[in-house]
Amino acid sequence: MIQIMGGSYQSEEFNYYTDLTVKAFLMIRKYHEHIFNLIKLIFKSGLKCFRPNSLEHLNQRFMLNKNDLAAAKSMKAIIYQSYDKFTTNM
Repeated sequence: MIQIMGGSYQSEEFNYYTDLTVKAFLMIRKYHEHIFNLIKLIFKSGLKCFRPNSLEHLNQRFMLNKNDLAAAKSMKAIIYQSYDKFTTNM
């Protein structure tokens, strides 16, 4: 994936990807209640992919305890942390 985006975290393509990802994350946070309620309905179906703490983890991923600036910085950090992972570089 990184190779497609210029091969470096300093490339224009990777920076564009990062910017779009952060913007999408901030936008989707505004609809967290709708997403949570939808997943809550599916959670009750008993599908094995859901664990007892899945809903709690979903809420944590929205970073609702942070303002937009802090949440954007955290999301950017997650992107940069994943940069050097094996599965990202396959």
